[in-house]
Amino acid sequence: MPVPREAALRGEFAVTYAAVAAPPSLEELTVAAGAWWRRFTAGFRLPPQRTDPYRYGMAEYVASLRDRQSTLPASQGAGIDPVVTSSVPGAR
Repeated sequence: MPVPREAALRGEFAVTYAAVAAPPSLEELTVAAGAWWRRFTAGFRLPPQRTDPYRYGMAEYVASLRDRQSTLPASQGAGIDPVVTSSVPGAR
């Protein structure tokens, strides 16, 4: 709050000062800068390696699909599939 010069000279205002902390030492600044640097560089690290079963590529993925694949269902008779055979009972 600004105080007019004349009022301050007459003593109408009491001026008090707050205690101020001492500035940080070189050691404290070094510790703080080191902590900041570690956090900063941590953002550029690669994530830890996962135990992904397909980490070596597409060939392993396709091989695993082939291994898990069950036998194909047996093809149905020609009289049941209208798209392939165009033969539906009663529609001739």
